[in-house]
Amino acid sequence: EPMIRLERFAVNLTDFEIPDNDGLYLDRGNISAEGEVALCATLPLRQILAQMLAAGIPARISNTAGTFLCNATLFSALQSIKNLELTTLCGFVHLPYLP
Repeated sequence: EPMIRLERFAVNLTDFEIPDNDGLYLDRGNISAEGEVALCATLPLRQILAQMLAAGIPARISNTAGTFLCNATLFSALQSIKNLELTTLCGFVHLPYLP
């Protein structure tokens, strides 16, 4: 996708269609046994989006980071923040591939 995506949710699911860097396929399992079904990013996404668009940077809010490593990273970070009872803001920004 030729724009930045600000991810809104992370789901407690792995379902890799391609192997990770170690050659592993993680298929339809939970990231966390005690975790919720999904967690919401805590960054001010609408504000970030508005500022990016005002600066001429193509961007959009995305409702899912998929079920691969990006999602697992966001879910794990959000779950850790929640478990540690921190107030740290957390989100995931997908950057486009360079042409």
